[in-house]
Amino acid sequence: MNSRNTIRIGSRKSRLALVQVEEVLRLLKTCGVHLDFKLATFETSGDKDKRMPLTAGAADDFFSDAIDRALLRNKIDAAIHSAKDLPQKLDPGLQIYALTKTLDDTDAWVSPVHFYDLPEGAKVGTSSFLRQQSIKLLRPDVKLVSVRGAIGERIELIRKGKVDGIIAAACALKRLGLAPLIKDIFPWEGTPLQGQLAVVGRRGEAQLQNIFKAIDVRRRYGRVTLAGAGPGDPRLITLRGIDALREADCVFYDYLTDPALLKYAPKAEHIYAGKRKGCHAFSQTDLLRRLRLKAIEGKRVVRLKGGDPLVFGRGADEIQYLRSYHIEV
Repeated sequence: MNSRNTIRIGSRKSRLALVQVEEVLRLLKTCGVHLDFKLATFETSGDKDKRMPLTAGAADDFFSDAIDRALLRNKIDAAIHSAKDLPQKLDPGLQIYALTKTLDDTDAWVSPVHFYDLPEGAKVGTSSFLRQQSIKLLRPDVKLVSVRGAIGERIELIRKGKVDGIIAAACALKRLGLAPLIKDIFPWEGTPLQGQLAVVGRRGEAQLQNIFKAIDVRRRYGRVTLAGAGPGDPRLITLRGIDALREADCVFYDYLTDPALLKYAPKAEHIYAGKRKGCHAFSQTDLLRRLRLKAIEGKRVVRLKGGDPLVFGRGADEIQYLRSYHIEV
């Protein structure tokens, strides 16, 4: 901050990015925080290069590089991003000051016709690898077209007949007042952190971090503990595993877990998540989503697995998934 305590905020130049800055400032006001700020806008590599498909190996900081450099060089004090656009690994000199609550984490179909009414060979516009894979499962008969650019530029491709429709984040459409254009909502889970905004600043700037702490939803998150039930005999669970169960608000337990262990969590919600050949309580995707939602509700969650939680137990997948949402695990 400068001598007048004016906070210098950095953002991309797009209309959506500027609306997101306004949203953060509005959220702060609802918490009684009124900022004296100065806005600086930047063009990232992703803004300058709109031809490279995101599936072609774009850099991790494709949509944040110029703003990251401005932060590190002390040209701005804080940056506001779509949280899903952040690099998986921030520069060591930077940290996330706040994550906001998601506005909408779904993917939407924008087109004159419903997605399932598209004719064979219709052109579907998206640049996301995950969205492309999901579309192939739903409609392998359509043609995928890589599209880049701001929401308005992508919608214009429909009007010009370049594509029959585009996939876009529902939150972006809503923030821009374009919700009436949404024809369908897709059934899959959106990209981690979709719909959330992130405030990023320099590491160690406690005064700045405290300003944005009021809107950081992570303060209300619970945590997830992966615990192994041991090799069958309930007496062989670890003492740390017992402690986790006693502290738990919710326990997801497996088929091979001795139900006697649940006595250590008498007040917790017990959810059976077992899998046997041909009989799964939940798909792995649904289980991950349930773990995440319980933690976001502020619950202390135990994922109780038979044996060791990291041997044949998808434990690494669960850790990676939860951490992608900034949930302690």
